[in-house]
Amino acid sequence: MVRLLIVTSLLFACQQQSLPSKVEIVVEKQVEKVDSTLSLSNLYNYLKKGSHPKETLTQICGETNYLNSSLVKTHNNLGGFQTSKGYIKFKTWQQSADFFMNWQKDHKLTDSVDYWKWLENTNYHQVKKQGYTLFMKGVMKELERRGVL
Repeated sequence: MVRLLIVTSLLFACQQQSLPSKVEIVVEKQVEKVDSTLSLSNLYNYLKKGSHPKETLTQICGETNYLNSSLVKTHNNLGGFQTSKGYIKFKTWQQSADFFMNWQKDHKLTDSVDYWKWLENTNYHQVKKQGYTLFMKGVMKELERRGVL
């Protein structure tokens, strides 16, 4: 039985029509176990294919408690992505990272754009919370302290 997991903070609540078409979405089966290749350094290296890898990793870490959320463990979902049917279950964490990077590209988040200012100008509900950007900058400092960034 697949149990619906409540996540305290979502990265983005996507509508079905805005899902990037390049990512196959698996909703019929539960992820059996966490891929042992998922680590902060492997994810960071993978995110370097897209724009803003430092900021993207920072936001993923801040939202998932450094990849320890139940949504990461049960759905390979790094960003709280969902449709009207529930959270998206990705086959791999790489597929979820690709989805994230395609979402950013579709929403014109390029390297020439200030990531945090761009995020503040979106309707993303977490940014509306006081101190969100400051919290994320603290996460980034922690990732630097750990030698990940």
